[in-house]
Amino acid sequence: MSHTKIHDTLTKPVLPTKGAVEMIAEVMAEAIRGADAGAEVDRLLDLWHDASLDIQPSSPSTVRRPEDEVPSRADPLPPTANQQPLQEDAAQPWHERPGSGGTMFNLGCLFEEKGEQDKAELWFLRAAEAGHVGAMNNLGALLVKRDEQGKAEKWFHSAAKAGHTLAMFNFAELMRERGAEGMAEKWFHRAAEAGHAGAMRQIGSLMQDRGDHEAAWTWYCRAAETGNVHAMNHLGTLSQLQGKNDEAEKWFRRAAETGYHLAMFNLSHLLRKLGKNKESQMWHHRMLGIEG
Repeated sequence: MSHTKIHDTLTKPVLPTKGAVEMIAEVMAEAIRGADAGAEVDRLLDLWHDASLDIQPSSPSTVRRPEDEVPSRADPLPPTANQQPLQEDAAQPWHERPGSGGTMFNLGCLFEEKGEQDKAELWFLRAAEAGHVGAMNNLGALLVKRDEQGKAEKWFHSAAKAGHTLAMFNFAELMRERGAEGMAEKWFHRAAEAGHAGAMRQIGSLMQDRGDHEAAWTWYCRAAETGNVHAMNHLGTLSQLQGKNDEAEKWFRRAAETGYHLAMFNLSHLLRKLGKNKESQMWHHRMLGIEG
């Protein structure tokens, strides 16, 4: 089944057949990375099943006459305040039903991976409007690629306020680019405290620019502990500024050994200053991709 067929099938007002849903589920299972494909398949089929029950038409062959009823042991309980008549849900599209946000989000991911951006945006938008914070963030990222920063800002901010860490960072980046430094710093801090290494590094850079090297060192170290090579390289640079060449070599080396080219360059340059010319040349060659 083509991705266009999937899109057309799921956007029709009429409930698709179970066979079509099963084929869609198979495509999703093969294409969605990083998700529990089995769970998403089950969820999509559950939604289909619930929807099919809600819109099941009554027919003379299925209507039971009063004399066919089996006597109950007690009178039926009156409906509770939270119960809704099935008829009210009958006209509600499946993708607007509670619990469908994750499925719509994964459909958006599927179309995005296949390069069908318009369809990805449609499903991310539907999932976002259903309250899926991951979809809000992904929708924002798509909008940034289209240079629609104003719209992206809205969705990043909504997801950030809902606690989505990456959205906090993305919103902070947009604020920084817009020149709203105070707002950017606020959200970089929130993202950093939530564990985002890139945000930790950004705060370190802010502190370094202000001349607060102690605070910068603390934030760079926190980011480096997560494996962030940019932070490791910053620690090397900061160490050099303080005349701590041994410390600088250690951090440049850690970052360079991951394949980070800027750290390879910095390490090669530092080793040459320290008179370690042979090793300096080796790192310079590695940076250029020269073997031996």
